[in-house]
Amino acid sequence: MQIWLFVKPGLKKNERKYLLLALYLGIVFFLVGSVFAYFTIIPITIEFFTQVSVEQIAPLFSFDSYLSFISSLLFSFGLVFELPLLIILLTQLNLITANTLKKYRKIVILIIFIIAAILTPPDVVSQVLLALPMVFLYELSIWISAWIGRRKKQRNNS
Repeated sequence: MQIWLFVKPGLKKNERKYLLLALYLGIVFFLVGSVFAYFTIIPITIEFFTQVSVEQIAPLFSFDSYLSFISSLLFSFGLVFELPLLIILLTQLNLITANTLKKYRKIVILIIFIIAAILTPPDVVSQVLLALPMVFLYELSIWISAWIGRRKKQRNNS
């Protein structure tokens, strides 16, 4: 709250509107990412880990490791689902364009896989299951950025 009171006087009316909208949408996007992870990704990864077990080695899950695994996935996916919001905010503030996002697409996809490797537990399945939605969200962000850019051009031409 104190941060908002400090920043608010320096913002224009439309900047305040965008920032408040971004804060509220940030909570929504984080929750959507966590729900997606909980109902889609976690069952797939748990199933994978139980299928990978060998006859001599039975999968043993401790409560601590299970809780750590689940919370890291929920947090990772919550953060990842913030990507479109970040791109929208940067586009609205004229700091990035859809053409820039398209130009650096290959590099960003590589960075996405590196980030997914850092954020997830040390297994390839979790990494890929995190990276694929990130790539999808990046592509969605490009589309949204292009839409915002067209809308701004129409306003400027009017």
